[in-house]
Amino acid sequence: MTGRTLTQAFRVLNKAICPEDVFGPLDDDPPASLKTEYREWAKLTHSDRYTGTADKKKAQDAFVLLQKWHKLAEQKVKDGKYGDRSAITEITVKTKTGVYTVTERVASGDLCEIYGGTNQAKERVVLKVTRTPANNDLIANESAQLRYLWDNPKRAKLKLMQHIPQLLDAFELKQDKITKRVNVFRRLDGYFTMQDVLDEYPEGLDPHDAAWMWNRQLSSLVITHEAGIVHGAVLPRNFMLCPTDPVPHDGILIDWAYSVKTGGQFRAICPDEKVNYPPEIFVKKPASPATDIYMSAVCMIRLLGGQMTKSGAELPPTVPRPIKGLLRSCLLSVAHRPKDVFEVFRDFEQILKQLYGPRKFRPFSMPRATIK
Repeated sequence: MTGRTLTQAFRVLNKAICPEDVFGPLDDDPPASLKTEYREWAKLTHSDRYTGTADKKKAQDAFVLLQKWHKLAEQKVKDGKYGDRSAITEITVKTKTGVYTVTERVASGDLCEIYGGTNQAKERVVLKVTRTPANNDLIANESAQLRYLWDNPKRAKLKLMQHIPQLLDAFELKQDKITKRVNVFRRLDGYFTMQDVLDEYPEGLDPHDAAWMWNRQLSSLVITHEAGIVHGAVLPRNFMLCPTDPVPHDGILIDWAYSVKTGGQFRAICPDEKVNYPPEIFVKKPASPATDIYMSAVCMIRLLGGQMTKSGAELPPTVPRPIKGLLRSCLLSVAHRPKDVFEVFRDFEQILKQLYGPRKFRPFSMPRATIK
């Protein structure tokens, strides 16, 4: 707390997603330590300190947030859960279309916090909640794009739609005078992100294993582009893979906040993933399927143990030459790059058939199987 201004304090309180973000680690005597931390925060944010100044309203709002986080911190200390950032106090959220019991914090994304819970039918769901109201427009865009995809009756019946998440609900949530957007999806139990796979297999995968994963990702883009949408964030962390149960060798493309109609302008990118974006993104070229194709190829390169450098893609010598050639064609300038993802999908299928013969199911372990 030392030296922090009211503006800085308000930013911390507003962006926090759990009490630990505000009060930090506590000493061996958690109740006493929390009390000390709370007093320091209260001194800085109490509105009486700012009487007659322009900061009085900000202090009032900050103090309200402080009370919320302090109450949650006290409960976690009482329950012996302080320090566990995933643990939250169970809350119930009621909307016009559903009732959600939120029981845990699942993950933290670019724009949102992801919470787990159940709906009124006791089905497991995740609630994607914007971290700040500044991101509300992007999450509203996600819900609009997914509804557009699924509200077409003919498209909704296509098998390829299994690779597109289905929005269960979308609503506004008011918290301490702040309005946040929430999108609700079914929980993908048994699924891992492609980034999880990369973390588990840092040396790269056998092309046989990487093949079905890229096949599923390309499939998701076929239906996306057919609908006239460019996803705009085809990244390892945004593709979910299911090795076994409940749907063996399945894949689902998530995080549609950045998506736009073909020919539109991207509103934003994931700032810490710049190396995975094609050059046209940074000169504001209109969105095209070629953008997603480039990013998908980068995902496959990384699955195979390769990496992107300033001079292009570096792939291990064990990767068959035809696969290397296809991937490098997907990294050409936007004018020369494939623009039809179905052509890439078809070419990849032909290459696999020539290299390995007829398809065979190949088990894949996540987490990695222990060698005994």
